[in-house]
Amino acid sequence: MAEGSNQNLAGQMTMMMNLMMEYFPQFASASVTLDSGTMVGAMAPQINTALGKIANQKGKGW
Repeated sequence: MAEGSNQNLAGQMTMMMNLMMEYFPQFASASVTLDSGTMVGAMAPQINTALGKIANQKGKGW
């Protein structure tokens, strides 16, 4: 992919974020939590580990 394409994509994403912040300002202070009250981001290490295992298995032809 060309360098310009990456810059264009970044620009489009910035525009989308600006529109979202303008039309949905309540989301700026919102957080996503599990039923247990744990922030969803706390799951990232476990998700990364699981995705790494899946990638390794696919690489081995599983």
